[in-house]
Amino acid sequence: MSATQVRELDGLFQLPSEVEDFRGSARAFAERDVAPLAEHAEQTGTFPIELFKRAGDLGLLGLQFDSEWGGSEAGLLPDMIFREEVSRVCAGIAAGLGIQGQIGTAYLARHGSVEQKDRWLRPALAGELITAWAVTEPDAGSDVRSIRTSVRKDGDSFVLNGRKTFITNGPIAGAIGVVAKQGDDQFAVFVVEAGDEGYSCERTLEKLGCRSSQVGELVFDNVRLDESRRLSPPEGSTVEAILDVLIRGRVLIAAASLGVAGKAFDLGLAYAKQREAFGR
Repeated sequence: MSATQVRELDGLFQLPSEVEDFRGSARAFAERDVAPLAEHAEQTGTFPIELFKRAGDLGLLGLQFDSEWGGSEAGLLPDMIFREEVSRVCAGIAAGLGIQGQIGTAYLARHGSVEQKDRWLRPALAGELITAWAVTEPDAGSDVRSIRTSVRKDGDSFVLNGRKTFITNGPIAGAIGVVAKQGDDQFAVFVVEAGDEGYSCERTLEKLGCRSSQVGELVFDNVRLDESRRLSPPEGSTVEAILDVLIRGRVLIAAASLGVAGKAFDLGLAYAKQREAFGR
C-alpha cells in the first residue's frame, strides 16, 4: 500500500474537530469524576449514585435529546464517544450512565406526551431521576414476541403482572419503562415507579465483571396503573418501535467494548515498553 493510500484510508477514520473536542471533555469527566470512585464501586458491587447528577449537570445524559427537555442535540456519535471514554475507566459505571442517557429514556422521548416528558424525561436527563428499560424476561430477550409479562384493562386503570430479569439500573431506578403484552398480538409500554404497590426488585444480580452496574430481577404483582402511565398508543405499540430502542443501544455497547479494548491496549503497551526479559 502506498503512502498516498495510507493517508486516504486514515482520512476515513478522522472524526470531526468538534467531536474530537468533545472527546476531551468526556475523558476529563471520566478521569476526574469516575476514576476516583471506580475501584471501590467494582469491589463492593455498588454504583456511585452521585455520578448521575454530575453527568446531568454537564449535559452528558442528554446528548441525543431535544434541548426542550434538557438535551444538547449533539447526536449519536458524541454519545458513543462518551460511552467509550467512561468505559475506559469503568465499564460498569458506563453501563449505568449509558442506560440513563439512551435506552432508559429513548422510547419516552419518541412516544411520550408533553406531560410525560415533563414528568420523567426532564429529570432523567438532569440526573435527578434514574431510569431503566425492562424488556428481558427469564424466557425472552430480544425476541419481544415471546414475553409473558402482561397488562389488562380493569375499569379506569390497567393491571400489570409479570417478571423481568437482567434489567440494568433496575435496583436503583425511580422510573422503569416496562414492555408488556397487551392482548394476543400487541404490546404496551407503561412506566412503573419505585414506590408503586405490587412492584419490587426481587434481587440484585451478582456478576463476575462490571460489578458496579446494578442489574436486577423485577417483579410486577397486580401493579395498578392509570392512563397517565401508558407511553404506547391505545392500540398498542409495534415490535419494531420497541426493538428500535434496543438496536440503538447496541451501538453504544460496541462503543463501550472499544473503550475497554483501547484501555487494555494502552496498559499492555506501557508495560511492554518498560519490561525487561532475557537481559533486554
